[in-house]
Amino acid sequence: MAFWQFYKASVVAGTLLIANFPVAATYTILAMDIESRYYVAVENRREQPIESFLVTGGGVQVDFGLIPPNARVCRSFHIVHDGQLSFQTYIDGVETTGIVDGYVTGSLGGNKQIRIDSDNTIGVSDNDDT
Repeated sequence: MAFWQFYKASVVAGTLLIANFPVAATYTILAMDIESRYYVAVENRREQPIESFLVTGGGVQVDFGLIPPNARVCRSFHIVHDGQLSFQTYIDGVETTGIVDGYVTGSLGGNKQIRIDSDNTIGVSDNDDT
């Protein structure tokens, strides 16, 4: 009787140890995905919509589309290769460009906020509020 109890306990313990590896691998892959993701939030503080907002560089092109008045739009993506991340936007029919991040690489994520104020000034800052 004691042998079978020991055997069952050993089987359960062995099964848990073997199942631990795929679970740990899944968590590791998910953590790497999250940590290498780049987040950009665009906040329109104007009373008019922003006709177009595009982020390019590092092998990506992310279209934010039309951003409604007083709205915040967020996107996340993975950087494909090293480079500079920049934006292009149309505000009241005028094209404006700028730099989101001077250097990006695929293994590091990032988190930036771009604010467009009512006087059409554009500010880029690190974003700790995702």
